[in-house]
Amino acid sequence: MELTGFVEVPEDGTYTFYTNSDDGSVLYLGETLLANADGPHPMTEAGDSMPLKKGKHRYRCPKTQSMKRFILIALLCLAGFIVASAAWYFTKFKANNTTTHVKTYVYTRDMVLEHKIGQHKDALRQYAKEKGYSTATCFLVDMSIESGKNRFFVYDLAKDSVVDAGLVAHGCCNKTWLSGRQYSNETGCGCTSLGRYKIGKPYQGRFGKAYKLYGLDSSNSNTFNRFVVLHSFYAVPEGETAPYPICQSNGCPMVSQGFMQKLQTVLDKSSRPVLLWIYE
Repeated sequence: MELTGFVEVPEDGTYTFYTNSDDGSVLYLGETLLANADGPHPMTEAGDSMPLKKGKHRYRCPKTQSMKRFILIALLCLAGFIVASAAWYFTKFKANNTTTHVKTYVYTRDMVLEHKIGQHKDALRQYAKEKGYSTATCFLVDMSIESGKNRFFVYDLAKDSVVDAGLVAHGCCNKTWLSGRQYSNETGCGCTSLGRYKIGKPYQGRFGKAYKLYGLDSSNSNTFNRFVVLHSFYAVPEGETAPYPICQSNGCPMVSQGFMQKLQTVLDKSSRPVLLWIYE
């Protein structure tokens, strides 16, 4: 079967759509592929943002493996979108045009980020307690977010909140330009590796002050041998550039020079090693 329908967009703007499914889900808006999580896999989120004009836009979800749970979640998401649109129209009417669609978009995006961050920060806090790492602060990188948006989060484990965020480049996998995402742990691959990292001692490298990284999972166990480190680069912008992407690295989590200074302050003040988790 194929799930089809229309999404009513209340006003011109940028909107985020995502699916959450196990074993397979594909979501098109018009002819644009927004979510591609086809094939066998556990419960996985996939999605993207795109600019839309006011009006109706056709969506379709082609037949994939194990669609029952996906269809239920997709219907719930669409129902939520319809309710949010209705609330937007009502608020706009009552407040004499003082409320805009941007607030709805930011709220929706924050909900998604909060959900994914929440899944990882609790596990990382417990891991830090067991292994003797910092239980005050951790770094979280969500690679499912496009590179032109802030996706490197400084998380205060004591206050249970994100205290800072910035851009971070992902690996190009030795290509002139990598479309989408690709991950690998092989030496010389030039790709980003997903997993948990221990942030080690700083040193002065070709890009200035950098921090050695040690992979703690099987998915990033070759990190040290691959010379993957946390460093800055002048070509990484200080602010968001979406919908335009930023430059790519050779596998290192590469941030802007200004954001690196903020990270240095956190790292240099910590009496215990800080954990970094790169996930999708």
